[in-house]
Amino acid sequence: MASRTSSSRQRRGALALAAIIIGGSVIWLGVLPRVARLPAVRQRNEHFSARGIDPAAFFYTDHPAAEKWNRRVERALASDPEAFGIGRGVRLTDR
Repeated sequence: MASRTSSSRQRRGALALAAIIIGGSVIWLGVLPRVARLPAVRQRNEHFSARGIDPAAFFYTDHPAAEKWNRRVERALASDPEAFGIGRGVRLTDR
């Protein structure tokens, strides 16, 4: 009886993993390319590219302007701790 339960759990786990992989693949290979072709997304990418900003790196912390944005957000939080709805005592960096 215990081996049936164990194999049934393993089967469910394998099916769940397969569903996650298939779902991720559908999003990565089907949905995201379609989103990239939307006019608003294309315009935004062209806007960044024209200014020398790699659109693929826009949300990464190694982006050249990330430090400037971080300072702006910290100033906004210093003047109004509830500015972004995240409450008091929140730090954005480890400094």
